[in-house]
Amino acid sequence: MASPIHSKLIEGQIEGAVALGLRYVLFEEVLLDRTGQVLTPAIAERMWRGLQGGNPMIKKFARIILTVAAVLALFVLAGCGGKEVTRVAVEEEIDLSGEWNDVDSQKVSTELTTQITMSPWVEDFRAEEGKKPYLIVGTVRNKTAEHIATKTFIADLERNFINGGRVRVVASAEERDEIRGERADQQEFSSTETMKQWGREKGADYMLI
Repeated sequence: MASPIHSKLIEGQIEGAVALGLRYVLFEEVLLDRTGQVLTPAIAERMWRGLQGGNPMIKKFARIILTVAAVLALFVLAGCGGKEVTRVAVEEEIDLSGEWNDVDSQKVSTELTTQITMSPWVEDFRAEEGKKPYLIVGTVRNKTAEHIATKTFIADLERNFINGGRVRVVASAEERDEIRGERADQQEFSSTETMKQWGREKGADYMLI
């Protein structure tokens, strides 16, 4: 049984072969030996031989090609002029979108938590109470027209407060609900030795809102 042949594929092969033959005849000087081997395999060499030969059509076409190549080279060189390439550090962040992103969230949260925890109130509280203040991050509302991932920003704030070590952070209401659900399960299913008691949560002294 014969295999089917795509008609478009056959047409493309025929058109390509015809175009290649016309190019050899009209625009290039292809030299062959007695066995049919091509002696001028490079198209640049064939074009140069055609330019040096007596065929006026070959000369005209070759001059056109050389002129176009020279003009393109000038455009490329002109386009490269005035450009300045600057190396940046590997750790440097480059924002190409101009919109709020994770890098902005990290930078703003770092500056904000540093400003808060370095204020006198922290030391005043520690002097009066003899301990670090407990702080909870409340709801962050985005009142701008730009999309801001508020949960990501809150997580960055909490992380910076914890890493700073000057205050203690109370879990959010959503996280506390999960913990309470786990503690409720422990009352029924965990052993007495590992079961956690109610009323052991830390209350916040301050809320950031």
